[in-house]
Amino acid sequence: NRRELAGAVAVDDEQIRAAMAVAAQNLRVVVEPSGAAALAAVLAESQPRGACIGVVLSGGNVDTDLFSDVLRAHGAR
Repeated sequence: NRRELAGAVAVDDEQIRAAMAVAAQNLRVVVEPSGAAALAAVLAESQPRGACIGVVLSGGNVDTDLFSDVLRAHGAR
């Protein structure tokens, strides 16, 4: 990985929750917290203009109370 990896980004729980809300509101998909970590990293970092970035969103195994809290906290429409 040292030769190929450009870097890494750490995200916290709040950034993951925000990414879950973005996925729900903009993509209309339910993503579990661990499945939203990559999206949270992309949203947290400034990306070069024109960058092509792929993100895997996975899992809908999320507690309904947690998901409701996430949507309420992040201005769900």
